[in-house]
Amino acid sequence: MKNQTPLPTLYSIALAPELNLPNRKETLTKIESGELEAINFDAAVFSTKPNHNAYLFEGDLKNFANSFEGQSFVKDHRENLDSLLGNIQKSWKDGERFIHSIKLTTREAMTDYVEGKIRRFSISWFYEWIKCSVCQNDFTHSECQHYPGQTYRVGEEDVICQLIFVNPTGRHTAAVSVPAAEDTGILASLSAYKKEIIGNSSVAVINAPSASQPTLLKGVNIMEDENKGAATLSELTVDPKAKAIEENSSAVRSLLGEKARLDKLDEQYQASEEILIATCQHLLASGLSASHLPELTQVRIRKTFEGKAFKASELTAVIDEAKTEVAALTAGNLIQGPARGGVSGMLASKDHVKAAVDDLFQAPREPEMEGVKVHALSGIKEAYLMLTGDYNFTGGYFSELAQLSATQAYFPAITRDALNKALVKEWKEFGAAGYDWWQKIVTIEHFNNLQDVKWLRTGTIGSLPKVTEQGEYQVLPIGDTQEESSWTKYGGYIPFTIEALINDDTRAFAAFPRELAKASLRNISEQIANIFTQSSGAGPTLKDGGALFNATAVTAAGGHKNLLTTAMGTDYTAWDAIATAMYNQPMHVDSANLGTGKKQAIEPAFCLHPRALKAQAQSLFNPSWNPLIEAIPAKGGPTYAGQVEPITVPEFTDANDFAAVADPRLVPGVMIGEIFGIEPQIILAGDERDPAMFMNDEIRHKVRHFLTVGVANYRAVHKSNVV
Repeated sequence: MKNQTPLPTLYSIALAPELNLPNRKETLTKIESGELEAINFDAAVFSTKPNHNAYLFEGDLKNFANSFEGQSFVKDHRENLDSLLGNIQKSWKDGERFIHSIKLTTREAMTDYVEGKIRRFSISWFYEWIKCSVCQNDFTHSECQHYPGQTYRVGEEDVICQLIFVNPTGRHTAAVSVPAAEDTGILASLSAYKKEIIGNSSVAVINAPSASQPTLLKGVNIMEDENKGAATLSELTVDPKAKAIEENSSAVRSLLGEKARLDKLDEQYQASEEILIATCQHLLASGLSASHLPELTQVRIRKTFEGKAFKASELTAVIDEAKTEVAALTAGNLIQGPARGGVSGMLASKDHVKAAVDDLFQAPREPEMEGVKVHALSGIKEAYLMLTGDYNFTGGYFSELAQLSATQAYFPAITRDALNKALVKEWKEFGAAGYDWWQKIVTIEHFNNLQDVKWLRTGTIGSLPKVTEQGEYQVLPIGDTQEESSWTKYGGYIPFTIEALINDDTRAFAAFPRELAKASLRNISEQIANIFTQSSGAGPTLKDGGALFNATAVTAAGGHKNLLTTAMGTDYTAWDAIATAMYNQPMHVDSANLGTGKKQAIEPAFCLHPRALKAQAQSLFNPSWNPLIEAIPAKGGPTYAGQVEPITVPEFTDANDFAAVADPRLVPGVMIGEIFGIEPQIILAGDERDPAMFMNDEIRHKVRHFLTVGVANYRAVHKSNVV
């Protein structure tokens, strides 16, 4: 018989894991202000332990868990836009639990999570078919006469009817209310569905359902685990009659069962397709509204996408193409828009606009624009209005009011370029003032990925060995230990707020590059100085087990013999001891032959000192220095004046400690890695459709700086931790 009731969508019983909630007051404030756009968290959503709901799974548990990745996270298992809370970024199996990495994307969802309302989770799944554990038939067909959770006599044993979902895959995961969302208990739903199938059929039931509360089958999980072999129903006993029933109905199942499976898949597909189309229509409406395209153009685009599923990138491409088309049609005269109060003068091209904005931010112009006379902008407000035509400050581009078309000038991009050029200028000026002292002692290397860096140690080949006639070449003894360091990302964003634009606060915008240059230079300065000052001046621990600076002999494991305790002194005695120690450092051969290499024969080229020792260091090493203290006599006549450059390190706080560093061109010791350049980047964060403009009334420019700092060779440095 054909059943009238559709098979219900099935959900697991709710699981309530322990969650680490963020600070409530602080997070709610960020949500309300729009600063926080999403919340990510991990949660256990399902347990594979034997359940009390009379259902099992047959298939690969690991694949089942992974299949939830990319699916929706909804409220109370309702599959509609109003109930969409976010999505599942990643899903995996951890022991007996399914773990989801969930991203909440709506304000309501983030608020509920912070307030502890999202704390119970339940999964929903698709499946190929449902097997009855008693007769092995498809539960959805009338050949199976058994109710889930009921006890039946099979041979000499009583068997609980369990439903076995074959090859399940993830459908969605839901946040459910207490104690569970309505209809999340599946036993009653499946029993009602079964009653609809059987009706008043005269087919005999092996054993009618017990009137008492059914005894639940425990300890059965026929799901295939990655650590186990194929699953079996070894704990269920099936008599020959049941086996015969299965064999006799196999032909029917192959026809009817396949059709039923395809019907169910089609029903599930249709439901997901409806959700996708509804989401796309919402995206279409919001995208067209933010585009500010002419109405006729919007109608044409709407007809193309209306009632269809599409990718966001496809819509964006069509809108951008339409903007270019509209701009081209209205760009007969580049000087556009009526005269408005507060906007004076005219700029004839993108190059003129860029030069004017460069002047506004005190950034250097492009070489070809040097000497070209352009209209001087009165402030950031005039630049914004001229380039966008956005006189109501809604965050859009209005071609009929803008003085230049969108193809000629783009406010966020032009300001970004000007800020970057101003940043480079300020970087050089602060560097000349001494903030880039570290440039002289480090080796900077460029990388193309963020994998941990293994610094190359040079100077491990003392000399080339002899090769006899027709003799074999020997393997050169490259150093067998490399120091490693990992990457750190620094950054934030610069907000161009509507309030600042309306108030024409140009001075605040112009100050951004200066502040960024100073902050990034001092950050690098701090990282390099920390190599010499951390761990009470002993420095980081290297891979050989020894601190960077120690007095242990180099013939012992971890010994570096590059640490003294003598003060700088009133003559060259202390420095000569440092120079001798660095000169005599043996070159590295391998870990089995410590201290056996040739002398590196390199003396220090730089003396790093605190501000308190500046006068003393300058008197020792700088022949042109007019000493602030009494001249220091040389040891034995010759001096180091002119051979060593003294460098003041702002982060050296101990008034007596100082360090020596070899020329990095000869012995690379202190290392810096960069990916996009040693200066930080200012990156355009969005366009006029950026949600930050809608939610927060601000145009954002992101600041980003990738750096890694480390030590390649302890022989290039020496420290004096004065007692």
